[in-house]
Amino acid sequence: MDASATHLRVLLALLQPRSLETVSRTNQSSTHVGSSDGKFQRLDLPEMAFLPQQYVLQSGLVVNVRNVTKDDDRTALELFTASTERGEGYALYEFPNLELLRRDLVAGHWGMFEEVASGRVVGCCGVGVSRSDRTPLPAPNPNSS
Repeated sequence: MDASATHLRVLLALLQPRSLETVSRTNQSSTHVGSSDGKFQRLDLPEMAFLPQQYVLQSGLVVNVRNVTKDDDRTALELFTASTERGEGYALYEFPNLELLRRDLVAGHWGMFEEVASGRVVGCCGVGVSRSDRTPLPAPNPNSS
C-alpha cells in the first residue's frame, strides 16, 4: 500500500459521523472560496489522471466521465438541487449554495457524467471528505415543516 493510501485510511478512521447541526455549523464557518467568479476562477481544481473514461451504466446508458471544470459549478448545483427536490438526494444539506459547492470542487476530486448520445450532463460525483453523516436512513426533506 502506498503512502497516500495509508494516509487516506488513517484520515477516514479519524472521521466521526456528523449531525445536521454539525454540518450546518461547519458550513457557516467554512473557508471562503467565493460566490463571485473572481477568486474561484483563480483556484486550481484537482484532477483525476485516469479521466476521461467511457462507461456503460447498468441501465445501458453510455456515458463519458471527465474531470469537472470551473464552468460545471452551476450545472452540478442544479443536479444536486433537482435530485433533492425529487426526494432522491441529500445534497442540499452539504451544498445549500454555490459557494459551498465551489469549496468542495476545489478541495475534492469531481467527475461529470455526460451521455454519449446527446452530450447532456446526467450526473456528477465528488470524492473527498464529507461534512455529512452517511447512514442507511433517508435524509429528512428540507421543504417539510
